[in-house]
Amino acid sequence: MWSLEELSQRPEYKTYEFTESGRSRYMPPGTPGIWGEVTGNEHDEWGHVSVNPVNRRKMMAKRMGKMIAARSELPPARIYGSDSARIGLIGFGSTGGPVREAQQLLAAQGVPSRYLQLRTLWPLPVHELGPFLDSVEVAYVVEHNYTGQVAGLIREVIPQYHSKLRPLVKYDGFTFRAPEIARPIQEAA
Repeated sequence: MWSLEELSQRPEYKTYEFTESGRSRYMPPGTPGIWGEVTGNEHDEWGHVSVNPVNRRKMMAKRMGKMIAARSELPPARIYGSDSARIGLIGFGSTGGPVREAQQLLAAQGVPSRYLQLRTLWPLPVHELGPFLDSVEVAYVVEHNYTGQVAGLIREVIPQYHSKLRPLVKYDGFTFRAPEIARPIQEAA
């Protein structure tokens, strides 16, 4: 972010300036003396709409560079359970507590499991998902939605694991309870 001293020495502020790091400095809305343009269309460094193909390629390269750089700054996934378990669970957000409790229910029935708790969805942490999926025979993707969006995202980005993924979805407005996760896994084991 720019300091007020730096701003006073700069004649212009480019909302989407090309920089060596690939990241433009952010200026909070309402900063005195700063006017930034924001649009949903392709834009130049100032935020003005642009249909110039050279600019478009530069902006896309900048965006993709930021995605690559972001990977190193994102929190890693958490993994719980037995390293030798053949049953995997993958979850995100509010499924975490019920999945951990379901692991206890499964263990009490002699069914060891391993749980990968995603902490970010994009960029998808394939460097963590790949080894996890290699370590299990089947992975239940526990989600609070109708279509199994996280399972679909994993299948799209790393399709070689398609056959290992089993969506386990709930979409009635209530969060999963541990027995609702453990029961279908026990029945399939």
